[in-house]
Amino acid sequence: MKFLSLLALSVSSLAATITAQPFKFTVLNNTKDYDISMELTLACRYEKFVISDSSQYEVFFKEVPLKISSKNGRTTIENQYPVEHEVTGIFKSNKSCYSISSFIVKSKKYSVGWANQFSRPISLKIYENSPAREYSEFDASELVELVADKEVKFVYKASSNQVIVKMSFDDEVYRSMSTFASTTVYRFEDTNFPHPLVTAPVKWGQKLL
Repeated sequence: MKFLSLLALSVSSLAATITAQPFKFTVLNNTKDYDISMELTLACRYEKFVISDSSQYEVFFKEVPLKISSKNGRTTIENQYPVEHEVTGIFKSNKSCYSISSFIVKSKKYSVGWANQFSRPISLKIYENSPAREYSEFDASELVELVADKEVKFVYKASSNQVIVKMSFDDEVYRSMSTFASTTVYRFEDTNFPHPLVTAPVKWGQKLL
């Protein structure tokens, strides 16, 4: 009887939900040098019933379809309609939802270079994984405040055999501890910049001009 009472207290039939409301912002960029995109995923999870000292979760994901368009040096990113994601059913009471977002800046000009990766473009991102809550909403305000109507580009600093790459917005370097927001790439000796991006496969040991 005591076990059944404890089980009843740990079970919930209420849903956990997260919503992404419409938003729209524009960034300025040289579309010949950079490709701007964004990915937004809503996730909900519930705790499984398991005989164990540790918790195990089942997670359900839902992609938010964003409209991305580039024209005349401007890239616009828009979520046109409200999108809701939820987890329902008779589960343990600690259901929750969260968002995963990535604002991505990819070079059309330079490559990573390391380990012969001359056809892999440099790609940096502003990555956010929100706290998991029972009722949540994706908040785009901080990202919009950081990037909207600002010129987005990479800044390069040569150091030894590598180049440190970071993002800047209106010539102000984005300083973040995130491992996604900066990187190091192989330095091209002739220019002190990263190796040019190539589209054809490169053989190991092949010299690039």
